[in-house]
Amino acid sequence: MAYDAADTQITFTLADGTEGAISYNVPWDQVNLDQPSQTVTPTAFNLNIAGQDFAYQPGNTTYTESPTIQFNNGYFQGVNFGVAPVLPGFPLTSISMTNLTVTAVEVGSPNPMLVNADAKLPIKVTASTNATSKDTTIEFALAGKGKKLNKNMLVAGLTIDGVKVDLANAFKNSNGDFAGNIVMAKAGITGKHTVEITLNYADGTTVKEKVDVDFGK
Repeated sequence: MAYDAADTQITFTLADGTEGAISYNVPWDQVNLDQPSQTVTPTAFNLNIAGQDFAYQPGNTTYTESPTIQFNNGYFQGVNFGVAPVLPGFPLTSISMTNLTVTAVEVGSPNPMLVNADAKLPIKVTASTNATSKDTTIEFALAGKGKKLNKNMLVAGLTIDGVKVDLANAFKNSNGDFAGNIVMAKAGITGKHTVEITLNYADGTTVKEKVDVDFGK
């Protein structure tokens, strides 16, 4: 399977064993946390399936439905798109996705294959350091269906450039569970760094995400 330069966000395997990967970038500045139902257009969208890339470009007639990302109050719900490949020897006549359900139709078959996709839960991370106090604040939002930032989600681990942060010495938010932000007193971190966050949910789910973050000057 081939992956392109954008972030691979979704993977799936059809009933016949065909693997697929969907990559795209999320324009986070357009995501509205106060909007109950929102459709956002991704950038650098690409579907890779059966060894073939289908990169979306406006006006690309291979796409029967332009790709969109669905959000609910800033929380990721899934992706919608439709593709009708016209390639010699290609095994599928159509591939589409609604939220996290992929539908594919094989050549010569009247019966579509339906499968639930595995979605990477994108974490948006921002950070800043107060010029006076030198306190560094890291804020994050998890855009996962049913995985809202609340008291049921705990930050189990945090590293910056591979160095473990002692969470015992970081301030917790008002819920006492690090949900939403971590304040590192007198840390004075500036510039660009790689941040890795491990999140634990009350249901036992663990999510780990690594992102590059600009802490500012």
